[in-house]
Amino acid sequence: MVAMLPTDVHIVETRLAIMAPSPDVRRVTNRRNPLAILPRELWGGAFLLAPMSLPVHVALKAFLWGLDGKVVPFGVTLRSGYLSQPATLSGVLASAAAVGAQQIVVNVSAGTVIQAGTLLSVGNVDTAGYQICEVLDDAFLSAATVLNVAPRIRSPLAAGAAVVLGTVVGKYTLASDNLDNMDAMLDRGACTLPVIEALL
Repeated sequence: MVAMLPTDVHIVETRLAIMAPSPDVRRVTNRRNPLAILPRELWGGAFLLAPMSLPVHVALKAFLWGLDGKVVPFGVTLRSGYLSQPATLSGVLASAAAVGAQQIVVNVSAGTVIQAGTLLSVGNVDTAGYQICEVLDDAFLSAATVLNVAPRIRSPLAAGAAVVLGTVVGKYTLASDNLDNMDAMLDRGACTLPVIEALL
């Protein structure tokens, strides 16, 4: 089961972007290969985190040290109204989507306008292939709505997979294994958590 960032941790700032496929040089001290290729578009960036009380501070430290370098995936709730439109809707994928697809077809409650910039998730966060995308164009939901999304689909998706629009969970691993530095920053009041999307 994917560990979740403690809900009481205050996310001061979110910096997420879609990274293009490219060589990704990693230090030899990392648990993965020192040179790896980013085979497809992925979300990457950082969260600026601040605990607002001593118990939350302790919980955040325990969470960070439990990630064990860059190996363990974890979840961060990306709330509607903050990074996405206020409405949160659920449905299913109407048809399968292949790797590299820029469009998906969804069955969600009809009659709602989904605004460009809305985040959506497909799949189960605890299973491989779970991913989030951003809707690129406004869309009026009907029985089978075609949505243009970015980044392009990173893992094959089967028809019937769960779809959530609005408040979604981003699934990441650490993009840096320097937990000592994060721990020291946290003792000064806040820390930056560098992340890359996990498709594990």
